[in-house]
Amino acid sequence: MGPETVDYILGQTELTSVFVAKEYVQKLLDMRAKNLGAKIKNIVSFDQVDDSLKAEWDKKGVKVYTLAEVIEKGKNSNLELRPQNENDSPLFSYTSGTTGDSKGVKLTHKNLLTTCASIIHIFDLNTEDSIISYLPYPHSFE
Repeated sequence: MGPETVDYILGQTELTSVFVAKEYVQKLLDMRAKNLGAKIKNIVSFDQVDDSLKAEWDKKGVKVYTLAEVIEKGKNSNLELRPQNENDSPLFSYTSGTTGDSKGVKLTHKNLLTTCASIIHIFDLNTEDSIISYLPYPHSFE
């Protein structure tokens, strides 16, 4: 998805924190130079990020962390998490927007688990199995 589409999704979802691969840390910075992604406050990179890039983001009021740093910080947290329920939406799936603005669908825990339950008997899966999927992530069946 292009920068304008990403900005649209960030605005619609009101996301202030994003998790990205290392190369997208710079791409988000390039977006910010075009006044896109203005509400981002935290970036979590799955990979190590150069200190100079972190400093550049820091000047813009955005903190850049690695996933390892977030995991380590979470180990020492006393934050009490609320149990999830079937109507919580852990996933927003967006289309590419080929016919206009990207369309988002909120998928609930109930929706995801119902889909799994409806196919599990077909494949006879167990905890020892592995799968390879070829569908792009926006396909909710993924």
